[in-house]
Amino acid sequence: MSSRTQTTISSLEPLRATRSRWFGAVLWGALLLSGCKPEGATPLPEPPSVDPGEVQLAMGEVTPLGFESPVTIVGAPGSVTAGSTLFVTNLDSKSLPTAASVGSDGSFELTVEAYAGDEVRLQAVLWDTDATLLRSPPVDFRVEGGPPQALLHVTRLPCLLLEPGLEIDFGTHSRAALSNLTPGEIRLRNDCPQALDLSFDSFRIGGSEASFSVLPPTATRLAPAASVVLQASPDLNPAALTPAYLENTYFFFVTPVGEPITRYPITLRVVVR
Repeated sequence: MSSRTQTTISSLEPLRATRSRWFGAVLWGALLLSGCKPEGATPLPEPPSVDPGEVQLAMGEVTPLGFESPVTIVGAPGSVTAGSTLFVTNLDSKSLPTAASVGSDGSFELTVEAYAGDEVRLQAVLWDTDATLLRSPPVDFRVEGGPPQALLHVTRLPCLLLEPGLEIDFGTHSRAALSNLTPGEIRLRNDCPQALDLSFDSFRIGGSEASFSVLPPTATRLAPAASVVLQASPDLNPAALTPAYLENTYFFFVTPVGEPITRYPITLRVVVR
């Protein structure tokens, strides 16, 4: 593997009022707020990508269920777009995300706090030629304690379509503009042959530190060929804000009638200047 660096998300106090509320990537948040293009980034016209088939767990490092420990995730050359920065978030923990630079050959290595059964989300970011930040779709994996130990790509119902996907990005706004933001939406369309039971749950970071509000659909069963809309908005007091990168994850669950339940994590983010 070529040389890489990893940033453990630890301190960005001007961008966070508390460690849990203003959780976000040091590098990612700082770049968004500064508007500066990082040196060494490869300008590309297309968003970066993550190839789940080339990402794996370093063997021998998974702690038995109930004990959180560092887990090393490695990507083979070509697994992620070269020159991008890769972020990983443990979806089953309140711990802060971790960032690692991707080598010139598209390989990477990073460490995240996790234990068997946890799901982790990987997402790559890259600056385009016009200084626009490009972002890959989220790619999720589950840590398997084994034997054998493994990092399994999480796939969900192919017949439930989420438009535009597993995230809502509200972009960058001044404090004054926050109160006028249009709610973000994700449309759920059921292309399955059977009805789907829906359960809308909670945030990864909950309570007063959630930083977002979600208006779920009123329907709890989605018939074949039917659609519903989930709405979300930043839930902030603009007068109390300093510049900040804010991110959280909202969970809902889908159960095809007579089949196992599937969890859907939705990433919500906004940058306040």
